[in-house]
Amino acid sequence: MHFFKEIAKKTETVENKEKVFTVKGAQNGKISNPPLLYKSEFIKSQYLSDLREKAIEIIHKIKTYKLIRSDELLNSKNPNTLNLNIQLFKTIDVEIDVEKQSEIKKFALNNRINIESSFFELGNLKKQQNLVAITGSGNKYELIGSDDETKKYHLILDLYKLVIAIGHFEDYFEKLDSKYRLDLAIENTGTEYDEDIDIKLIMPSGSLCELNDFPVPDDEIIKLSFENTPKYILKQIESSSIKNYKFSPTETDANLDIAYYEDFYKNEYISRIKSFYIYKLYEEDQQTIITFNQSYMKAKDKVYFPSVLLFNKVPEYIRYEISSKHSSNIIKGKLEFEANE
Repeated sequence: MHFFKEIAKKTETVENKEKVFTVKGAQNGKISNPPLLYKSEFIKSQYLSDLREKAIEIIHKIKTYKLIRSDELLNSKNPNTLNLNIQLFKTIDVEIDVEKQSEIKKFALNNRINIESSFFELGNLKKQQNLVAITGSGNKYELIGSDDETKKYHLILDLYKLVIAIGHFEDYFEKLDSKYRLDLAIENTGTEYDEDIDIKLIMPSGSLCELNDFPVPDDEIIKLSFENTPKYILKQIESSSIKNYKFSPTETDANLDIAYYEDFYKNEYISRIKSFYIYKLYEEDQQTIITFNQSYMKAKDKVYFPSVLLFNKVPEYIRYEISSKHSSNIIKGKLEFEANE
């Protein structure tokens, strides 16, 4: 009789140590109940606001240069060679083309800044073919004019490039803001550690924003910030309550051999997105199934999913299944989420 009691006691101990995993929502570094699908507001980000402020500062700086074109011949630094220069190299008045003026004026109007007719006036600034360019190196033209004329010209070009970049960022952020976002974490509510934990999410096809659906920014944006942008849009808020997912070296290796990619910047960007969006994806019976593996979890641990999940639309349902090395059960559940339209 004592023997059977010992067996029952041992069995009860094993059952009490059964691992219990669940999928939870996360908001601002803490577990949230219920999980919330929400839309981002990258269009209101401080980064974009700082870019606009920088452009406005350049506009005000350009306004300080009061230049007027005169009919006098531009003085040469070496009058003895002036006629020879004119004969050998064509000299052209420098003007800001209509397209650049239009983009700058549009930005100024959107930001309620008045631009006078003299804003694009460059005085007597000219450009002349560069002697070095004949040999196939260097700039094709060199500028001839005063320091103020040259500085104003370069400021206007810098302003134009910045205005174009701002427009690209706005388009990109608007596309991102149209997607729904969901921050999730897995929690071990049991009393024992476990390892080799497989997590599976199941939802209707077409709901999840897959890699092919990801908004891809313009090359100029990627050149400016391609190293940080994927992390900025996909990583959760670090906290003491929820641990970050630990990527393996192969998962975070985003290096590309650019010799095999004509469109290097876009491919580099997509590769970095993939380094966070590591889920395996399957389409079965009009359902999208994504899976990933969590290598180890201590008791009471909470660990983020590898990245924020993006959705094209609010899914009708999200179910999950969790299995692990030291558990005989497959845990099944359904996320009772809310959507912030």
